[in-house]
Amino acid sequence: MRPDQNRRSDDSKSQSNLSRTNDSFATFEQQDPMLDTSRSGGDNSQDEFLNKYKEIEGTDQRNKYKQDFSAEFKEYQRLYTKVAAEARRFAKWRMQYRKQEKGTEQYKSLARKVVHEYQILKENEEFVKDRSRLQYLHRKLKHIKELVLEFDCRQHEIERSRTAQREKRSRLPASDEDDDGPRRSHAHRRSADLLRKQPVLSV
Repeated sequence: MRPDQNRRSDDSKSQSNLSRTNDSFATFEQQDPMLDTSRSGGDNSQDEFLNKYKEIEGTDQRNKYKQDFSAEFKEYQRLYTKVAAEARRFAKWRMQYRKQEKGTEQYKSLARKVVHEYQILKENEEFVKDRSRLQYLHRKLKHIKELVLEFDCRQHEIERSRTAQREKRSRLPASDEDDDGPRRSHAHRRSADLLRKQPVLSV
């Protein structure tokens, strides 16, 4: 394989790795804005995973983070489905509520229904626990995802820089020292031929 083919192959592999990483996180990103649990309020600066998952320094560390992400993402999906169902139920009522004319019986009836259902949901210990766990997992997985993508972007830029340097070196003209090499070799052979042709003097 020629050097230019090697460079194209390396760059293609780098792009492919970055693409696969982005694809694996795509599902995590596809959530309704109303379900962005990272904006749940409160102080999340003490989350223990912030100390465990720091800037990635190598491929092995990156792969370990990705494995941890995949392992907990299954639980996240399960909880997300449960919480999303309730959130969409209230979102539907909210849309109906806004369409009603204020002061009408329909407006008051729907308002009472939303308040009543919301109170029931707040007192549902299982739902509260699931939602809290979902919010925690969202923060954790988002943190891991950002670290992995940051590492992949850095590696991609490093590979691009190396490829550019290799291409630049391949376009540079040969040095003067290299150009003089054949001339010096030719002159040396001529000198050797002249010496062989000289008569041998006896003492």
